[in-house]
Amino acid sequence: MMRSKTVEEYLATPMISKITGGRPEVYRVYIEDMLTVCKDLTDVTSDTVTETCTNQPLAAIPAALQKHMHIWYGKDAMKMFFYKGLRKAYPQAHYREMSKYGHAMYCIMDPEGYVKDIEKILRKN
Repeated sequence: MMRSKTVEEYLATPMISKITGGRPEVYRVYIEDMLTVCKDLTDVTSDTVTETCTNQPLAAIPAALQKHMHIWYGKDAMKMFFYKGLRKAYPQAHYREMSKYGHAMYCIMDPEGYVKDIEKILRKN
């Protein structure tokens, strides 16, 4: 459980190593915030958040708007529930594998590349 660990202990967990591509220190900014917010988290709260993230239906978005959606993911996400749900719910979106980076780390590990990609997307739209 998250609330019983220090930042260093949590960064040393196999899950964090996996989602950061073996570079857990880059995830410190997220873990510090999550541990601050979650210090009073109960098992019931944790279960409720997990249930909400995994089993709630995604909002219907018209195909014309989906074409403007850009979803970047790591290769491990392809095995996960949310990736399959996203592909099913938003088949017209643009999907890009970002396996070089851990979960949600592209903007932190390569901010210049991230900004260039965002600018390119904005120029097309």
